Parts: sequence; C-alpha cells; structure tokens
Amino acid sequence: MRPDLFYPLTYGLVTALLGIALQLVLVPAVVGLTVKNHGPFFGFRRLATGGYAGMGAGVDEQASGGMDVRPQGGRNTMTPEIQRRLKDLRAYFDQAASSWDASAHTDPAQVRSILAYARIEPGQCILDVGCGTGALIPPLLELTAPDGHVYALDLSPKMLEQCRRKYAFLCEPQSRLSFLLAPAEEIPLASDVCHGVVCYSSFPHFADKKSALEEVARVLRPGGWVLVAHGTSRAEVNRIHHQIGGPVAGDLLADAEDMAALLGAAGLVNPWVLDADDRYVALAWKEGTRAGKQVQQRNKAKLD
Repeated sequence: MRPDLFYPLTYGLVTALLGIALQLVLVPAVVGLTVKNHGPFFGFRRLATGGYAGMGAGVDEQASGGMDVRPQGGRNTMTPEIQRRLKDLRAYFDQAASSWDASAHTDPAQVRSILAYARIEPGQCILDVGCGTGALIPPLLELTAPDGHVYALDLSPKMLEQCRRKYAFLCEPQSRLSFLLAPAEEIPLASDVCHGVVCYSSFPHFADKKSALEEVARVLRPGGWVLVAHGTSRAEVNRIHHQIGGPVAGDLLADAEDMAALLGAAGLVNPWVLDADDRYVALAWKEGTRAGKQVQQRNKAKLD
C-alpha cells in the first residue's frame, strides 16, 4: 500500500475504534448515574433486609446479582424485631396482592382532592411510599407532567408487580415512572432528591414509623413536603385494621397530637393534621422554604 494512504487509513481506523470503546464505557456509566436529573439509577440492588430496589420498567430480583449493597444515603440499623415485622407484612401484602383492586375501593375524585392539599407542580419529583397496586400513579403523573418523575415504592414484590403490570404502557425508555422494591425504612434514593413524598393508606403499616419518617426527611429536598393521608377518618382506619386482624391488627393511625410529634421528631416542620369523617390528612415540610407555612395557612382557610 502507498505510504501516503497507509497512515491516514490507520489513523482513521484507530480513531473509530477508540470512539466505539468510549461509547461502550462512558455512556452506560453516565446513564447509570442519573434518571432525568432526578436521582441516581441503582438498577436492582439487594438491601440488607432482603428486599430489592428497582428502577425502570421491571421488578427483577435476579438483576441484583446477589449483591448486598446499601443505597446511597440509606442506613442499615434495623433491629431483628423490625426485620421480622417487615417479613410478616411483606407476606401479608404478597398474599393480598392479586385480589387487592377488587376489595379495596379508591375514589379517584377523593384522591385528587386529598393530593390538592400539597402543592404538586409540573416537573416535580414525587415519591409514593407504599404505592400498593398504584392508585395514585395516574394523578401523580398528570400533576407532574410534562417532565416530572414519580417513584412508586412498596415492600411487597407482588403488590409492586401488580402495579407494574397495570402501568406497563408507561414504562417505555425515558419513562417518568420508576418502581422501587423496598420498605419505607430503607428508601433506595439519594438525599435531597424529591420535591414531595406521599404516604396514602400506607403509614400505619410502616414497621418503624420513626425511621421511616427520618428516611422521608432525608430524601426530601429543602422545602419539600410529606403528605400522610387516608380516604376515611382515623377511627375508621384503626377499626378496619383491628377487624382484619393478623399482621395488621396493630397498625394504628396516630391522633393529631401524636402525628405532629412523630413528624417533628423526624426533623419536619409546620405539621398540619386534619381528621375528618371522609379523610385523614397530615402535612409537614423539610426546612428550607416558607412554602410550608403558606400552604398550612391556605389549608386552614379552606376549613374556616
């Protein structure tokens, strides 16, 4: 081959190969670090409690490769008693998952009216803790559209799988919906990620409510809010759980004073609690903005 052709061709070939190698190495690394700038992409990782954290369209326990990895910012301080409690709750909700939608009646209009107590805005990142089969996913996606993100977290693999199947059509690449398989006490997200956290019909089932609220506070951005809510009164929630019995018999909802104390102990401020016949709503904020006080005053004005 002519020397004046050999060197340019060799240089071009080497450059092309280096370009391909960089794409194979750097692109997955960059994609693995962020999901639409809302938080780290963990894939599926085995948690210390035996659960898994998953991001994206599937709930695949094998994808973790058997790793025992704590997510960034999380803690591994659960007592054996709490771990046994989580195991019992996971088994209970796994068993109930297939018939949950037929037995649990959720009023979409009421859900939206409860979500209105918080200021959910387009583009925000919202975490649904104890998402179950996904009753809140449609309104949350609608309220955060067009470019917000919703994380759906549950400790029950079968509940989360029911949720994923219902909303599989939303789980294309670049989806605004991700699934997290983990307890509320070990949220597999980095700190200061979420604008808001919703616990709808789930808070009484948290095995360690203090730790769960501390995790909620950790993942909230400064000025972020947490909404604890039910579609009926505290007394009715507690009556239903007592009547069901088994692992949920003692899953009771705190009164306004105790709920405010729980929220405050987690470092959350300006707690606001409403216990009415048709709903129970508790709101609190992470330090960093005056918005919490403003929303609290707005909600109070609605009741006056």
